[in-house]
Amino acid sequence: MVKKISAVALSALLSLPVAAFASGDRVQDLEKQMAEMSRTFNAKMQAMQDQISALKSKKQQAPATKEAAASSPADWTKKVSLSGLVRVRGYDFNNFWDFNSDNNFDQWNAFRVKGSLTAKVQATDDVTAVITVTDQNWGEGLTYTKTEMDNTSNKMFLDNAYINIRNLFSLPVDLTLGRQNVKYGSGFVILDGQSQFASTSIYFDGVKMRWNINDNMMLDGLYLKDQEGTDRGGSGDDITLAGFYFTNKQCPLTGMRQELYALNRNDQTLSKNIWMYGIRLSDKMDNGIDYSLEGAIQRGDANANQDQDAWGCKLDAGYTFKQVS
Repeated sequence: MVKKISAVALSALLSLPVAAFASGDRVQDLEKQMAEMSRTFNAKMQAMQDQISALKSKKQQAPATKEAAASSPADWTKKVSLSGLVRVRGYDFNNFWDFNSDNNFDQWNAFRVKGSLTAKVQATDDVTAVITVTDQNWGEGLTYTKTEMDNTSNKMFLDNAYINIRNLFSLPVDLTLGRQNVKYGSGFVILDGQSQFASTSIYFDGVKMRWNINDNMMLDGLYLKDQEGTDRGGSGDDITLAGFYFTNKQCPLTGMRQELYALNRNDQTLSKNIWMYGIRLSDKMDNGIDYSLEGAIQRGDANANQDQDAWGCKLDAGYTFKQVS
């Protein structure tokens, strides 16, 4: 029996090469299909591995816990910046009102301390809001009996509060609304706003619009309150400053800075309406010399029977020493 099975097995083994040779084309087709299936399977496995790796990387970059997510800075904090100012001045005055040394009223020896805190919010690329709070103190225990004076001690006030909008309506126009510091040139004409007492503040309340004509030229339109009405209605005796201020940063011929202005100041209390026309020329030359020359004239009337006819000028000059290498 065993011999018969062995003979049959031997006959089968001998017949395999013949069958394989007879069906060689079929075997090649099967090998091609297996190779194609193997490539497809390997590609799918590689794609799955790549996807798993990406998910693991994303999970590692994300905060691991809710506490970690809460500790990450919020987007709004990136838009807010804080800054401050501390200024200390020492005063030693004697007889600045009269020449009577026995009068102690005009003998001062005090420190004047001013502190400001500013918050700036960059709402968008073109919209900025700024708020500044300021406090002033004239020394320990030094106060004024007249509380209506602007330069009182322990005085806290809203120094700046404005919104600046650039590229208004997609035009080369900037708009500033609110309480803002306004100064042109060296401050010969426009500098102090509400405060006329020892530079407690220099703000104006109002609107300033700037047309950026090109990189060198700009035209400002102003409507500012130099003094609000003091009656209970808040109107009736305002002092208003309005007009235009043109600036050419660099003249193509002379290289100097040129400024032209036409301003109107209307004082309702005095029934005074004054126009001012002026020009300012300035430059800082390569040899270290800098200068500014400004002149203006005033025309107008007060109380309908008094004419205003005045002029003024200001000359500044300086020299900057070059650093020796």
